[in-house]
Amino acid sequence: MIEVTPLAIFDDNYVWLIQHSEFKGVYVVDPGNGMAVANYLDTHKLSLEGIIITHSHHDHIDGINQLLQSQQAPVYGPDCPRIPQITETVSAGGELKLWQQIPVSIFHTPGHLPEHLSYYVHLGKQHLLFCGDILFSSGCGRIFSGTHVQLKTSLDSFAALPPQTIVYCAHEYTQSNLKFALAVEPEAPALLARQAEVAKLRAANLPSLPTNIEQELQVNPFLRCGHPDVSKKVSQVCGRELHSAQDVFTELRLWKDRF
Repeated sequence: MIEVTPLAIFDDNYVWLIQHSEFKGVYVVDPGNGMAVANYLDTHKLSLEGIIITHSHHDHIDGINQLLQSQQAPVYGPDCPRIPQITETVSAGGELKLWQQIPVSIFHTPGHLPEHLSYYVHLGKQHLLFCGDILFSSGCGRIFSGTHVQLKTSLDSFAALPPQTIVYCAHEYTQSNLKFALAVEPEAPALLARQAEVAKLRAANLPSLPTNIEQELQVNPFLRCGHPDVSKKVSQVCGRELHSAQDVFTELRLWKDRF
């Protein structure tokens, strides 16, 4: 069975550490702080099996060199000149194998950055998604170098995954995202319940993540652009009639940028 541990770094990032009860070694997803990861591995007497990268933003890659100074391991990620440390280039439709046995499906998920990849593991009853900065709990990533169409397409690929898929996002943005989601659907029972749940978790200094696809389909406005309540509210805010879920998504993301 796969176990995933969050390691909080910086103000709101999570590095995800992937382990398996039957295999030695740890895979590290997006080590923005190499010293923090190296210290964790040393404290828990764990070996580094590999590094997995979603995209080239500094808070996801700046720790690679320092981590590799403590332990050598392959680095998997997109073909991107801004990540020269990658030793094993992977791309959409391909796969990598954890511990040379467990397959990981690779999605090309642009919209935030053009090279962004996401990683999906299906092992028995476990469905795990490592999605970097594309999907957040009750939110989604900003568009730095991409289009609204690309970002929605990436999110739609996640929405089609099994509802029990556990989602490992890279940032603790849930409370601020919920404020926006409640501006979109102020009376939604699922949102109000999630807001109360997250408030308790954060008050106890616990992460609100991971989330799951079933939950996000209820509490994430960016996955609900076809819902009448969402489209009606977004139309009111932008002051025009919207004719497609893509139009709703685009205006919703622009609204969130201003929020």
